[in-house]
This record gives sequence, C-alpha cells and structure tokens, in this order.
Amino acid sequence: MIWFWEHGQQLFILFAFPLIGLGFDFWLSEKRTVYILILSLVLLTPILTGYSYLVSWAYQFFGLVGLSCIYSFYSRQIENKVPKFVSAIIISGLLFLILGWFSFMDAFSGSQTAENDWNIGRYKIEYIRDQGFAGGPLMKYQLSEYGLIPIFIKVVEISEERDTVYNCEIPFADSKIIFNKCNGTIKKLP
Repeated sequence: MIWFWEHGQQLFILFAFPLIGLGFDFWLSEKRTVYILILSLVLLTPILTGYSYLVSWAYQFFGLVGLSCIYSFYSRQIENKVPKFVSAIIISGLLFLILGWFSFMDAFSGSQTAENDWNIGRYKIEYIRDQGFAGGPLMKYQLSEYGLIPIFIKVVEISEERDTVYNCEIPFADSKIIFNKCNGTIKKLP
C-alpha cells in the first residue's frame, strides 16, 4: 500500500487501460494484440533485475500497453457494443477515482529533484535533494551504473551528504568507489 502511496502520480495514467483496451478490441486483430502483449511483457522484464530505462516513464508505458491488451481479451468476450463501452467507462471511472486518490496523496509525500549530475564512464552520479512533507531536505549522492545496453541504468548505492562543503570526496563504501566532485573523477578502491 505504501508503494502505491509513493508512486501515485506515476500510476495515475493506468486508469486509461480499459479505454485503450477497447480500442485494441475494435481496431487490432487478436493475433496482433497477442504480439503486442508479448512485446510489452518482454520489455517489462528488466524490472526484475533492478535495472530501469533511461526514459523514466517507460515502465508505465509498457504496463499500460500490457494491461490494455489483457483488457481487450476481456472485451472480446462481450458480444454487444453497448456493454463493452459501459464496462470500459465504469472500470476507467473507478480506476480514475482510486488512482486519483493515490496521486493526490503522493503530492503531499514530498519530492526528489536532481540538483546536479555527472556522467563518468559507465557511471552516473546525481546530487539529489529529497524534500519530505515537512522539515529540511535530505541531500544525498546517488551512484548509478549503466547496463551493457546503454538504455538501462541501475542504482548501485546512495550516500548521504555529510560535510562535503570543504571536502571534495564522496565515498560509496559498499561499491568501494570514491567520487571527487571537484574535478569529476571516480577512483575505485581495491
């Protein structure tokens, strides 16, 4: 439940999958719908490895397409067009209310913004301002590594900001990497 609370704005678009699925039912053959479903499921598999796409909305898009394909199979079982429309509108309306509530609550949970970022070789370091609902922000450095295919990225480690005003080096202890923010270099420890 907390995951929905924290990702409400990203999930809100999923209210449209019955309407898109209805469109798939009317305009795509069942064979093409199966191909699109298989493709979207294959493109969703990196989520199991901890990698994400560089495009932040890719998982939402592929999930929306996959759910729409599944809904189109349900819609094909209904004979008349009027119940198809009514079913899609009722389900979309309910999802709009439920996911809208989570999106509304997500607006109060705070925000994360990248203040600065560095791309060094296979790594990306972001200086993130994590502002909660109340209080001061938590400033942290996030170390991410690009995958073999450079459209994927994986968060490796997060290091909270300590006294880095007068110190250029940010240690990532688990990864055994030290990032020098002053000259933008990475040093790997043995």
